[in-house]
Amino acid sequence: MLDTVCRYLRYLAERGEKEMLITELGSGTGGLTLQVARALPDASIVAVDCDADMVEVARNRLGPFSKQVRYITDTFDRALGSGSDAVIASLALHHILVRSTKTDLYKQIFSSLAHNGVFINADAAVDQDGSLSGFAYDAWIDHMVANGISRDHAVDHLRAWQMEDRYFSLAEELEMLKEAGLKQVDILWRRGPIAVIAAMKLP
Repeated sequence: MLDTVCRYLRYLAERGEKEMLITELGSGTGGLTLQVARALPDASIVAVDCDADMVEVARNRLGPFSKQVRYITDTFDRALGSGSDAVIASLALHHILVRSTKTDLYKQIFSSLAHNGVFINADAAVDQDGSLSGFAYDAWIDHMVANGISRDHAVDHLRAWQMEDRYFSLAEELEMLKEAGLKQVDILWRRGPIAVIAAMKLP
């Protein structure tokens, strides 16, 4: 998932005429930030997270990239500036529970992007009412089990997450992005319940 985000950013950077300014929403402990910094050494990255402890972990983790990465401890709506060539997020925006609130954030992202800028969201996208939702969740459980989590604990994790997260379907995500004004919305990668979606701000 993270590799797809980085490869697409590198693809865009190779076709651009300037160093990229990338804003990451929900940067957490810096997993994606680190991969982006390595993949695009000429890019400037603004890492945004509201959790000061996570920001400190990320700052320590990305010590060698201190000149490349700037950190903001704040909410997404207050931290979004203007002129970003890319806004990215990884497993962060599913914490927004209300569709209208998420659409409003997508509108803010649209406003913050430079012309021809891109928004890339790597996150869970599951149609709760669809016939394939059970298949998607089974794949998610199998992935956790393959990485050392017992099946019972994996099921407990999903139940707990659903109390504080909301996974919109891919169709709903694409609709929200288009409603926000973003265009050329497409799916770059998909595995089980996780998808990487990209959308452009075109003049």
